[in-house]
Amino acid sequence: MDKIILIFGLFASLFTSPSHTILSPVPSLPTVLFANISPKKVFGFLPFWTIKDVNSETLKNVDVIYYFSLTVKSNGEFDKADPGYARLGELEKFDRKFGLTISSMNQDTIAAVINSPTRRQKVIDNTIKLIKLNNFLTFDVNLDFEYVGVPPNYMVENFSNFVSELTTAIHQQGGTLSVATLSDAVWKVRLYDIKTISKSADYVIVMAYDFTRLNSQAAGPIAPLFGKEKYEYDVYSTIADYLRESSPAKIVLGVPFYGYEWPVLNNQPNSFVLGASSFGPALSTYKRTLETISKTNSSVNFDDYSKSPWFSYFDKDSRTWRQVWFENERSLGLKLDFVNQANLSGIAIWALGYDGNVGSPLWQVIAEKIK
Repeated sequence: MDKIILIFGLFASLFTSPSHTILSPVPSLPTVLFANISPKKVFGFLPFWTIKDVNSETLKNVDVIYYFSLTVKSNGEFDKADPGYARLGELEKFDRKFGLTISSMNQDTIAAVINSPTRRQKVIDNTIKLIKLNNFLTFDVNLDFEYVGVPPNYMVENFSNFVSELTTAIHQQGGTLSVATLSDAVWKVRLYDIKTISKSADYVIVMAYDFTRLNSQAAGPIAPLFGKEKYEYDVYSTIADYLRESSPAKIVLGVPFYGYEWPVLNNQPNSFVLGASSFGPALSTYKRTLETISKTNSSVNFDDYSKSPWFSYFDKDSRTWRQVWFENERSLGLKLDFVNQANLSGIAIWALGYDGNVGSPLWQVIAEKIK
């Protein structure tokens, strides 16, 4: 059984080593330590597009469920034409209270909002007003502003101010605030000043996935636990960087319930992605992945370098090899060992519903490791 090589002395050195001098796993060593199992919080994101697929029984295993999402417009109002707003009422069928994600994926919108104290306050007021009008929501709020690019310094400062203002307002309502951040937010210039926002927000959710993307040139692990030298970055290095900026009690590790499927050159691991295919790269939810494995009678391999499962199969219709990298109970269990070793606050699942009604292996390892 795989275990993480995390000896206390080595892990402690992460707090003093330079940002990019990250310790690598040593697969040849036979002695490995187990992590102590301890209670952690389980957060989960429920996108509006998976409401029909989510197994309501699995929601009982989640401490905070964030409905994803309400989209913020540049004037500080919510976009009522967005499907996330229109389908908000569908949550009433669940016997659960839901938290709320407010989001923006548009750089111009993010800049317009956070650079204006008036618009920031409007977002805060509208968030509290909406939660009060929908009494099936708790005051657990997640802020997901994904600014992809290098923002000027004043924007970083303004975003930190927004996080502080929003946290204060949410705390006055008896709730909590978490902030979703890109995994490279420490070693690259991003919108998120982790040291500052972790002082005000209750939780910082590290979106530690998509290290290999749909548009990558070669297939590979989407959430490699190790393998920075090969895959540019990894989960271990990401959290090591975050721990230099924040208390582990504030950090939540984002984990994927999905993978990616690419048309590739051959059946070898990390095969090159074909540029032209009748069925291009695609998201492969955990449920879809299991269906593909069964339908194609594929054997699942385990990449020991990244601690990630993968498989290849030949698609007769498109006449191409296809390769899928994903997360299963084995790779997830190793990440949960890491969460316990690092004493992080918990995990955040992207996304609830991607496991359909076949996710019991994932939920079982979560229960065994951290609940």
